[in-house]
Amino acid sequence: MSNDPFANQPRSTPIPGVDDPPLTPAQFASGWRTTTPPPPATPPADHYSTTPFASSPGVQYDPQMIAAQYANAMGAMTIRRSRSLMWFIVLVCVLAPLAIGGYTTYRVMHVVDQATDTSPKLPGGAADLFDPAASADVLGQIDTSLPGNPTTFNQLTIYPDYAIGSALVGNDVDGRLWRRGKLTDWPGLPAVAQPDGFTLDDVSTDAIAKAVDAAPLALNDPAADPSYVIVERSSFDDAKPLVIMVYVNGGSHYVEADANGTVLATH
Repeated sequence: MSNDPFANQPRSTPIPGVDDPPLTPAQFASGWRTTTPPPPATPPADHYSTTPFASSPGVQYDPQMIAAQYANAMGAMTIRRSRSLMWFIVLVCVLAPLAIGGYTTYRVMHVVDQATDTSPKLPGGAADLFDPAASADVLGQIDTSLPGNPTTFNQLTIYPDYAIGSALVGNDVDGRLWRRGKLTDWPGLPAVAQPDGFTLDDVSTDAIAKAVDAAPLALNDPAADPSYVIVERSSFDDAKPLVIMVYVNGGSHYVEADANGTVLATH
C-alpha cells in the first residue's frame, strides 16, 4: 500500500484517452466520439473577399481614401484615352475631306484639260494627216490594231486630224478610230456596202497626198479646202480598181484619182 495520501483521490482534470471509458465497437466504427471533441477546422482564407482588410496596429488606414486614389488613377487614364480618341476622330474628319476634295479636283481638272485640249497631237508635228509621213504612221497603227496580217481593209477615211479604218474579218467587219494619238473601237463599214478589200500595200500615202494637192486645180477652185479622203474599191467599174476620192469644202465636191494619185474625174 502506497503511503501517498492522494494516490486514491480522483483527478480534478480528466486526461483524454486515459480517464475516458473504452469505445464500443459501434463508436469505433463511426469515428472518434470521445468526451473531448477535436478542435474546429480553420476555414480557408478567402483571397477574393471584398471585405477591406484591417489595418495593422498603429497604421492609419482609410478604405475610402484608398478607393478614391484608385478611382482617380483609372479616371485619369480613361480621360487620356478619351482625349487621344477624340484627336484621332478630329484628324480623320479634317484630313479625309481634304484628301477626297484634292483627288476630286485633280480628276476634274484632268478631264477639263482633256476636253479643252484641241491640239491634234499628230505624228511628227504635222499640220494635218494629209501629210504623207503622218498618215503613214497613223494608218500603220490602225493596221496593227486590227485582225489580219496584213489587214484587209474595205475602206479608209482620212480627216485632217483623225482617221478611220474599216476591215473585213471573215463575214464580219471591224473598225478603229485614231484621234489625238489614241486608238478606239469603231463600227466597220458593212461588207454588203463594200465587199471588196485591199491592203496598205495597194495604196501609198504619197499617192493620197498627191491627189489632195491636185484637187483644187482639178476642180478649178484654187481656194478649195480638202475636207476628207476616202480610199476604197470602185463600185462603178467591173474591174473594181482602187480609187482615192478627195472631198473639198465639206464634201460639196470631190475628185476621183487612181491608186497612184492621178486624177481621173471630178464631181
